Amino acid sequence: MPKRLRRCAFSTIVCCVAALAAAILTSTSCGRTTSRANEGEQGTTLRVGVPQLPLASPLGGLRQLGQNLSIEALARFNEDGTLQPQLAEHWDISEDRLSLRIALRQNVLFHDGSALTPTTVVEGLRISLARSFGPAYSDIASIEPAGAHEVEIRFRAPTAFGVDTLVEGTVQKPPGVGTGPYSPNDVSKPTQLHANVNYYMGRPTVNRLDVTTFSTVRAAWADLLRGKLDMLYEVGVDALDSLEMSNDVSVFTFTRRYQYIVVLNSKASVFRQADVRRALSMAIDRPALIKEALAGHGTPSTGPVWPHYWMAPPNLPSFGFDPQQAAALLAHRPTPAHGSHHLSFKCLVPPDETFERIALVIKKQLEAIDVEMTVEQASLDQVMTASQDGSYEAVLLEGVSGPTLFRPYQMWHSGGALNLQGEGNVTVDKALDRVRY
Repeated sequence: MPKRLRRCAFSTIVCCVAALAAAILTSTSCGRTTSRANEGEQGTTLRVGVPQLPLASPLGGLRQLGQNLSIEALARFNEDGTLQPQLAEHWDISEDRLSLRIALRQNVLFHDGSALTPTTVVEGLRISLARSFGPAYSDIASIEPAGAHEVEIRFRAPTAFGVDTLVEGTVQKPPGVGTGPYSPNDVSKPTQLHANVNYYMGRPTVNRLDVTTFSTVRAAWADLLRGKLDMLYEVGVDALDSLEMSNDVSVFTFTRRYQYIVVLNSKASVFRQADVRRALSMAIDRPALIKEALAGHGTPSTGPVWPHYWMAPPNLPSFGFDPQQAAALLAHRPTPAHGSHHLSFKCLVPPDETFERIALVIKKQLEAIDVEMTVEQASLDQVMTASQDGSYEAVLLEGVSGPTLFRPYQMWHSGGALNLQGEGNVTVDKALDRVRY
């Protein structure tokens, strides 16, 4: 990182479907220019504002931000789902695809000064993979040290997700003690992170990160303009226009690997019929939704596969917009016991302007096929509770879609680590397991 920074912010624009995100620093150029970051003998302090990230939500929060900077894996993904070494120098997969042998980077230290060894890597992988791999963890036969600087992962059957262990398996000692460029004072609420002076890639130039949370983007943006912050992290599509009009703010956008998803509870009486669920999907004009709700910032979803995935062919089947067919499917559904053929349901929506705008556009599009969607605002914690206990009809959420097929597998398999609602069925699970093997 350059020592002198412009104020900046990351703005997230997730589409219905795929996403965009942005960032901002302040001054006159993005390199070595005047900075509002505080400089001292030990280097700079970067003041970061994080709007609308609830601590209790599994979908985001300060804890995740801290882990991104303090906890590392053996490798990390590139934009297209290919792998780049991190704590691993390189790896080899056996011809029968039953063994993954990993050579570790040497001279790596944990934040507490202890050395990274095959034993500590094995211990970390066993814990993190058991948590993150979901049903695919049963494919792992063993994780063991293999010599002075190597680890071997053996599989019970050849699996497409073998190399995903390199990314999904993070390496840490007691929670929060990692190998990353920064370490938090308090792992449960990392509002201050300090540079790892022994970092194997070199000590970071920015010595300290002071993180402040805000309930709204507007409040965070105001503090940035007052000079109380140097950077905003993921500020959202709503702030883009005002941010881009400022002469001393740089905005950086990027596509996020997330989708906006309306999750329909198939256990709710209104959605038990598959044709009803299909009809609602057909009634959504995704390009129009992006134009109206996201000001064009996004990519229409073509399904659960990350559109930039290196293995994805360009002609994958995609969701279709066909309101006439949607109306026909609904017209032929059996008359409910209460006698009314009118379809209505309630959708829980997080308290965020972008979510609300998406929900209102969806509501309008569904009205065209005589479906009434009542939008009910709920906190992210309430949304997560309702999702986990099944006390909802529909809910608008963000869902991960890449960069490989492993995350969609965990999202949509009924036993997947990211499938918080336990949604799914035998047919979907079998299809996903064909991908897995």
